[in-house]
Amino acid sequence: MDDGDARHSVTIRAEEDSFIEYFPDPVILFPMARMYARVVVQMHPTATVLMTDSFTSHDPMANQENFTEYRNETRVESFDGSLLCLDRYSVSGTQFSSGQLGVMGKNSVQGTFTLLNSTHPAAQLCAMIRRFLESGFDGYAGLSALPNECGIWMRLIALDAFTLRLAIQEVWTITRQTLLGERPNCRKK
Repeated sequence: MDDGDARHSVTIRAEEDSFIEYFPDPVILFPMARMYARVVVQMHPTATVLMTDSFTSHDPMANQENFTEYRNETRVESFDGSLLCLDRYSVSGTQFSSGQLGVMGKNSVQGTFTLLNSTHPAAQLCAMIRRFLESGFDGYAGLSALPNECGIWMRLIALDAFTLRLAIQEVWTITRQTLLGERPNCRKK
């Protein structure tokens, strides 16, 4: 991008007893890209929302060029506008590719998995997901219950998009099986 920035904005309104899944493909950031992504979820207390976001950098000419900046915000609020949780971060391409961000090292993709649900005990689901992560996920992950008893949040860093996709798919499967009592069908994409 020689000028300006790209913006991606999504609003999800999760009505009473609804079940919503939002799993966009990873954002691929080319050299000089400036991307601002924002998801706002408005939740009824009985709703369930499963969602992911992820990004990676791509230098098609292999010129050691980076994206300029990626900003991401996920805001979850009740129908009356009260803030339930907020995740925000900003990273430059130089930080992302130089290893300055702690464990990025050789890893090239970052993703987030979020379950918003206030009716299922977060601790039980966190324990199940941790067992999967400890059994052989080849990357780094941070997992915790969200404030206001509104669900769980997990950030993952992986070597490549394929590894990240497999991990998120397994976490999605664990979550769906726990919430709905059966394994979901395999996704084609």
